[in-house]
Amino acid sequence: MAAGAIQTGPGPECREQVRFAAHQLFEEKGLHKTSVREIAKSAGYTTGAVYFHYDSKEAIYSEILLFSLKSLTEQVIQASEEKREPFSALIASYLAFYRFYSEASQKLNFDVFFAESDINSAYLPKFTAEFEKINRCFEKNM
Repeated sequence: MAAGAIQTGPGPECREQVRFAAHQLFEEKGLHKTSVREIAKSAGYTTGAVYFHYDSKEAIYSEILLFSLKSLTEQVIQASEEKREPFSALIASYLAFYRFYSEASQKLNFDVFFAESDINSAYLPKFTAEFEKINRCFEKNM
């Protein structure tokens, strides 16, 4: 495909490229200053192709947050499971949690969980489930 050409395909690579482009724009400009049109252009797709995969930019943002949250959950649980003694497991879990946030983007973070208008409500149960896994990991070592 020629450079700058616009793609319209509904395949899984489109969804992934849209999510990647959106992630970069959200980090650069924030959720509210980013439009679906900008996301589509950055990904090299039509706006219609974006809407084929996502209902809104908030849905894209929510999916990005869910991927990030799942990564955080995996890191916390893995750190905990690498230690045998409960207190050491608790400290390792906390440090994994802390490292995750210290390395995270300042603009794309989990503060949005507390502003329901910024996320797609269909994702709330998924977010809650991930946070519950992290909480159980901490509780079992306390």
